[in-house]
Amino acid sequence: GLPEEERTELLAEVGEVLYTNVVRRVYGALTLTQQDAFIHLLDDLAEQPKNEEKQKQFEAFIKEQVPDFETYVADEVEALRAKQEHAYASLE
Repeated sequence: GLPEEERTELLAEVGEVLYTNVVRRVYGALTLTQQDAFIHLLDDLAEQPKNEEKQKQFEAFIKEQVPDFETYVADEVEALRAKQEHAYASLE
């Protein structure tokens, strides 16, 4: 297997890709007004990532405005898994 440091770096990269893809899906499903609120919440979290109130606001927004959020996450995880399997198959 990979050394611990490389594995950690790879997981961080995969997490970043997954996060970006989910954010894009969520953003695309929102109205313009909701998109503005979503971006504002993301900006707040970026500025204060450990702020529990900001985290709760973001979670409440997702729960109320994005009922398919868990489906989006599952879809994006599956898409990444399929890409990985395809990449491994092409190496063989």
